[in-house]
Amino acid sequence: MRSTTSVRVFLVAGALLAAACHHDLGPSARVASVSVSPTTLSLLVGDTVTIAASASDTSGIIVTGVTPTWASSDTTIATVNTAGLVTARKVGSVSITASAGTGVGTSRISVVAALPPSISSIIVSPTPAVVAVHGTQQLTAVVLDSAGNAIPGLTVNWQSNNPSVASVSTTGLVTGLAVGSAVVSATIGGYLGTSHLTVQTVITLGPSSVTVSPTTATVGIGRSVQFSATATDSTGNTFPNATATWASSNTAVVSISASGLATGVAAGTATITGTAFGGNGTATVTVQVLNFTAISAGDLHSCAIATDGSAWCFGGDQADQLGDSTETNSSAPVATKGGLHFATLTSGYAHNCGLTTGGGVAYCWGDNLSGELGDGTTTHRPTPVAVTGGVTFTSLSAGEDHTCGLTAAGVAWCWGNNLSGQLGNGQTVNSAAPVAVSGGITFASISAGFQNTCGVSTGGTAYCWGDNTRGQIGNGTLTASSTPVAVTSVTPFVSISSGYQHTCGVTNAAAAFCWGSNDQGQLGTGDTQSHSLPVAVTGGTTFATVSSGGLYTCGLATSGAALCWGDNIWGELGTGTTSPSSTVPAAVAGGFVFRTLSSGNYHACAMAGGNVAYCWGDGGQGQLGSGSNNLSAAPVKVIYQP
Repeated sequence: MRSTTSVRVFLVAGALLAAACHHDLGPSARVASVSVSPTTLSLLVGDTVTIAASASDTSGIIVTGVTPTWASSDTTIATVNTAGLVTARKVGSVSITASAGTGVGTSRISVVAALPPSISSIIVSPTPAVVAVHGTQQLTAVVLDSAGNAIPGLTVNWQSNNPSVASVSTTGLVTGLAVGSAVVSATIGGYLGTSHLTVQTVITLGPSSVTVSPTTATVGIGRSVQFSATATDSTGNTFPNATATWASSNTAVVSISASGLATGVAAGTATITGTAFGGNGTATVTVQVLNFTAISAGDLHSCAIATDGSAWCFGGDQADQLGDSTETNSSAPVATKGGLHFATLTSGYAHNCGLTTGGGVAYCWGDNLSGELGDGTTTHRPTPVAVTGGVTFTSLSAGEDHTCGLTAAGVAWCWGNNLSGQLGNGQTVNSAAPVAVSGGITFASISAGFQNTCGVSTGGTAYCWGDNTRGQIGNGTLTASSTPVAVTSVTPFVSISSGYQHTCGVTNAAAAFCWGSNDQGQLGTGDTQSHSLPVAVTGGTTFATVSSGGLYTCGLATSGAALCWGDNIWGELGTGTTSPSSTVPAAVAGGFVFRTLSSGNYHACAMAGGNVAYCWGDGGQGQLGSGSNNLSAAPVKVIYQP
């Protein structure tokens, strides 16, 4: 600590000494940066142009009385004198620098071939021109020969004689900066064309056309979108963010303020009209209202089922896991294409699977690198495709990159990645079609995890198979198994959930047990000691269900209260804070009563009473469905819900 303090004192003293000495230095010594204008230029052989230079100190304040030193990187191409006058000598590229103090400014010059001998004049249009303050006007320059014909392939140099009133870009785009007049010139090889420009506060040259932005928008009830208007007058002058009068065609659906802020009121569609300078433009707003019955959290995305059975997904869409064929992330729910109606839905790392209503047909979509969609291919699918094999399922569970399902007879089938034996068929070869899990066990439930799978038999025995590097199979070993292995437990289980490298289950006495990796306290035992056998979650809470996520776990108490434990760097525990992690169950903020719960990799989602979906944790890809990409350490309602 002493050495650190002395260093800090020395640095401060040094800074004060430098500041004291600073007042004794000349103008050039105070210069920290040099700006030149223009920074890029095209000249013809024989052209001359004067480059301007200004010097600033470390605070960005202009330093006066500074004479820069000018230099050319290649004097055979272009020379520069002490006043910054550049003369183009031959075809090529050259850098002209102005130096003062420690600052250097650079202008890059391209010298092209000499002018055609027949050049006669330059015509700039429009002239005269009018532009509003903060508006723009595109000027064009045409180089003519002596016969009045346009000469193609020539680039002119643009300049404003009053840059405080109007600036001009290298392409001739004029921007109004202040009320006044300016002459904008286009030059090449000594030839000159001009446009006389007037800058005024508003557009007055006849009726305008108005473009409203955005042109379409979708909001939920109580959600808003800001509209803006850009007006263009009859001569082509543009006026961004024009002051407009706003109106909604149906204020019972969408209201709009005087500033253009539209807010959803009820389900439906309304037309927004912005009127400015005698013209108007329109946009369409759709107020989307959704009621969900189920929700599932994946890795960087989530999916939910609406009351009509349609699937809606939100978040990352790198593998088309949202099912809308766009591969575009969305922080708001988007409808999965295909027109299917689902009874259940499950989300994996970057894929989803669901069972249709009235028939139990399995469909999957999204990433399919390992065959996790079960359609017999490894081609990723932007919309739902039927799982091959003709098996009718009653439940599905999507893992990292494999999927499992149960039939009405309790037969388990799995497909996708099998490098750790997670398909349970006694092999370690991937399968793009469903394969039966070995052992002849009749299962009541099944859960696909990271690289392992677990299930509970109709008799209450828990079985796991696949990866076991952290003891997540729960048989007291770290040995992987490609066939089901009974979890060592004297207490029957009623449900089970496989996470990243840990597993949790609920017994018939409503007690939660976990096993496997515990680096972040995800076993809920009050410590970070990993266990290859089931250990009781501390606290004595009676649980209805548990859901194992990435490095954390959440459980739903029989009261409907949600509790989470483990890693919390992304706020996935939902406690209202992102730190610290918790090795014991912590209450999810808000006092909600939930009926279902789903833990993803770094975020969780749950259904509250009244069919209202909430999510919390990492929202970087929009996976919380809140309309933003922000993290939330407490439950936020998925938008478009009442």
